[in-house]
Amino acid sequence: MAVRLLPVLAVLTAVALAGCAAGPRFPMGDMHRTMWGGGSTDVGPAPSPEPGAVEMAVTTTEFAFDPSELVVSGGEAVNIVLTNEGTIEHDLTIPELGFRLLASPGETVAGSLVAAEPGRYDFLCALSGHAQAGMTGTLVVR
Repeated sequence: MAVRLLPVLAVLTAVALAGCAAGPRFPMGDMHRTMWGGGSTDVGPAPSPEPGAVEMAVTTTEFAFDPSELVVSGGEAVNIVLTNEGTIEHDLTIPELGFRLLASPGETVAGSLVAAEPGRYDFLCALSGHAQAGMTGTLVVR
């Protein structure tokens, strides 16, 4: 029985390794593109930082955002600066606003956000399993 399982295990290992080499942005292949709660990460990249806008720093680790709540004024540009202090890739995605920043380990990225409508917007790490592990937060627009 164990001898028959060896070829199956070899094939599964090869498939898993091929998925890990699928591309530089998503090292786990299409599985890593799945957003929390279904859907896809068809959110475009965040606009470039706005010169002179207020900066809001957010740090990611495995598996948390610090801070997990951001408060901004409606209609004003804010630059979100995301620093990944983790050992794997993370992003900050606000699905309702079409905003996404993606950072590799040790990388800092920034993007401009203007949220016109007051309210509460969920943000998350849209990489597979990260939101379920606790990588969620709230953007409060006043």
